[in-house]
Amino acid sequence: GALTIYLKNLDKYKSVSAFAPVCNPVNCPWGQKAFTNYLGGNKADWE
Repeated sequence: GALTIYLKNLDKYKSVSAFAPVCNPVNCPWGQKAFTNYLGGNKADWE
């Protein structure tokens, strides 16, 4: 939504920020890789 509004109204805004929250990174491959690298392989420590 934020990007669409910004692109349709370039004369009204100087910049835009848009964030896509991750619902459950523990259950996706890239999230598991990140947690393993930062917190170790014990999945119980991630929660």
